[in-house]
Amino acid sequence: MRICLYSPYLPKHTGGGERYLFDVARCLRSRHRVQVAFTGTDWQENEIRQRYQQFLGYSLEGIEVISTPLFSRASWWRKLWWTKQFDLLYYLTDGSLFWSLAGRNILHIQLPLKLDKSGWIDRFKLSRWHVKTTNSEFTKEVVTASWPVEINYVHPPAIELPASLPGNKQQIILHVGRFFRQLHTKRQDVLVEMFSRLKQQHSRLTQGWKLVLIGPVENRDYARQVAQLARGLPVEVHHDVTRAQLEQWYRRASLYWHATGYQVDERSHPQLVEHFGITTLEAMAYGCVPVVINKGGQREIMAGRLSQLLWTDPAQAIELTAQLIREPKLKQEMTNLARRRASQYSLKSFASTLELMVSRPDD
Repeated sequence: MRICLYSPYLPKHTGGGERYLFDVARCLRSRHRVQVAFTGTDWQENEIRQRYQQFLGYSLEGIEVISTPLFSRASWWRKLWWTKQFDLLYYLTDGSLFWSLAGRNILHIQLPLKLDKSGWIDRFKLSRWHVKTTNSEFTKEVVTASWPVEINYVHPPAIELPASLPGNKQQIILHVGRFFRQLHTKRQDVLVEMFSRLKQQHSRLTQGWKLVLIGPVENRDYARQVAQLARGLPVEVHHDVTRAQLEQWYRRASLYWHATGYQVDERSHPQLVEHFGITTLEAMAYGCVPVVINKGGQREIMAGRLSQLLWTDPAQAIELTAQLIREPKLKQEMTNLARRRASQYSLKSFASTLELMVSRPDD
């Protein structure tokens, strides 16, 4: 089959959605002709390929990068006719919909947006998408209730499981995420303030510990604000990190923090909390113990006893962190639980569900 994957976020963003889309592409490339489409003329195809190969840490060999008139000023007819050439069109939506004449259409919804899609135009557009999927049960719940639409599959992202167990862990609390203020901001500012309070309240216990924040800059003012808050603290900020370097940080870190959605009412604004939490899961695969906010998709990741490490208030996060540092046996138990939980999100499992979505004639 000739398969096209499209996201309006390409090629500007390098986040979980982009990783998800290219993971779909690499799972399909051995048996199909796979093309990833982008809108705009500011980027060359080789630039996009190099950008995402560095971000992903794997080769895009066998995956074509092409341009599309979608989301451009091209005529409605030209856009529609462009979709007709594909046997399957896989669209990672930002909440918008379009008509597609591809033989089979898959709509993947990453954002838990409370939208009204009950109008006849949207209902007709949705009818052309044969399969609707979400990245988490949390996103499914929001979309099913508000659009409303039936979701055929919950298809969470995949992670790369390390080939070997990480060695000696260091006194590092890690966070990975883009620096931006809009939508589901990662709230690195909250993490720095939490770390400052942790050091003040448990100065002897946390001697030698540091906070490491990793992620590209999408809002320079916000990145400067975080840097200012971190001044004078044992906090490292790294904006330009390769995939190989990121994996080394995962190997070295002992704990993982996440605060997306802090002070947000997730019932009113579900799009402002973490939709899934892939970096949390990646950290867990490398033996980092997660101490993360009790909102959105993070709750799904933190199943069983791991739910004890969910927090709703920074004071709770600080005490959970101090307890893990103070009790090595408890920290090791949680490390083992985290790694076992992460193993359930392998690329093999991801590919099996994807195969059903691509090849099943009726849903």
